[in-house]
Amino acid sequence: MEFWEKGIESTLRSLLESSTDTSIVAVDLDQRVRLWNRGAERVLGYSADEVLGRKLDFLYPEDEVASRKIEEIRRKMLKGETFSGEVREVRKDGKILRIYLTVTPLRDERGEVVGFLGIGHDLTERAELQEKILHAKRELQAMFDAIPDIIFMRDHDLRIIRANNAAFDYFGGRGILWTPCYRLRGFPSRCPDCPKDEAIRIKKAAPFEFEDPSRGRIFRVYQYPVLEPDGGLYAVIVLMQDVTEAKLMQEKQMELELRLIQESRLSAVGMLASGIAHNINNPLTSIMGRAQLLLMEHPEIEEELSPILHQAKQIEAIVRNLTYKTRQEQSRQKQRLDLNHLLRQELEFLKADLDFKHKVEKEYDFDEDLPSIWGVYSDFSQTILNIIRNALDAMYRSERKKLTVRTYRDEDHIYIEIGDTGCGIPDDVLPHIFEPFFTTKPLAGQAKGDEPTGTGLGLSTCRQILKEYGAEISVRSKLGEGTTFTVKVPIAPNIFPEE
Repeated sequence: MEFWEKGIESTLRSLLESSTDTSIVAVDLDQRVRLWNRGAERVLGYSADEVLGRKLDFLYPEDEVASRKIEEIRRKMLKGETFSGEVREVRKDGKILRIYLTVTPLRDERGEVVGFLGIGHDLTERAELQEKILHAKRELQAMFDAIPDIIFMRDHDLRIIRANNAAFDYFGGRGILWTPCYRLRGFPSRCPDCPKDEAIRIKKAAPFEFEDPSRGRIFRVYQYPVLEPDGGLYAVIVLMQDVTEAKLMQEKQMELELRLIQESRLSAVGMLASGIAHNINNPLTSIMGRAQLLLMEHPEIEEELSPILHQAKQIEAIVRNLTYKTRQEQSRQKQRLDLNHLLRQELEFLKADLDFKHKVEKEYDFDEDLPSIWGVYSDFSQTILNIIRNALDAMYRSERKKLTVRTYRDEDHIYIEIGDTGCGIPDDVLPHIFEPFFTTKPLAGQAKGDEPTGTGLGLSTCRQILKEYGAEISVRSKLGEGTTFTVKVPIAPNIFPEE
């Protein structure tokens, strides 16, 4: 029996000493090393000859000893208890190791504690790897959160398993995690425009756009696969890019291009009209001359000739007005401007619009004592015409359509008031009406019937043009009753050059 026990003891010692993956250290009650296996040599770097008989304190960092953690382990051993937990130990080259240590008391044949046996597993590499993974994860999440676009990851069951701050902010917080992504858009099941997972897996899924009507936003959605090692689909990264402003700018750019094309066409029409007016003048002069000669020779047919002469004079006035406006619009030279005369010319020109001529009640009140100002004709004609056309558009659905145009002055300024009986401007809209591209009218191609359209450039252009003259445009409006624009033009800065 004694032989058998000695054999077992020898075998156990051989196993303990030969283990290379686990450090096994035995110490006596004075903390002196009595057993130092090959695993301890490999992990801690000391040979058995270097440590046998040496107190174990050298193995622990100073702060670990100062924390009295090692002393606490020793006290537990003396009570016959076992310790399991992580401690830090110093390798021979000075590197601090993280060791998962299990310490049990060693007893003699009487059951008294005579030493301690410590079995340690080196966690350093695994802990460093875990720390690197956690650091990479934090970096990835920080990058994830720094992206202003909405990003989330969904699994194959369409549940959101991760999202960035932009997603939480837009969709209302972290509660979106582990909910199906289609609920973000209010669908009871998978979104009808969502690409199939197979298309995403083989990277053939095309991006798509959708509109969030509750917030007036437009998103372009991209989906990227996260694959398993075998090529199967693990998850999908969904990126939602807000393209609302880009889409609006694109539409407004198209509107602006169309407007420039239209203005180019109008310029060509103006030149054509000027040529037509010139060509009409010659035969018209001949007709009027012949009619007057005929009247002189045959006064008895005055009753028949008078209507002809009257209508010919009407044509002459229209041609003269057209020629004058075309010439003035094409000139960028500054000149003396009589704003009353300019207003009358523009209002006369608007009579070509039959709705304006026959369906709009007009009230004009011009102060005949207005001084001339110095400016470019088209700057003021374009501004006034824009405001008048806005007034006419505002009365599109009004039962009573009345346009009021008034001029007056004080010591320093000339005032032009243009009022309508249209729909009025809401208080929340009023501060924005002079902003570029802001309009409450439908864009071209979106109007119903003959509904007026807009680009949002009219009033902003007016303000920009008149800014050069120190002029201001103000507006007062009452919803459902109408709007009045007032153009305030300084008199003093208009210094005429010597003529």
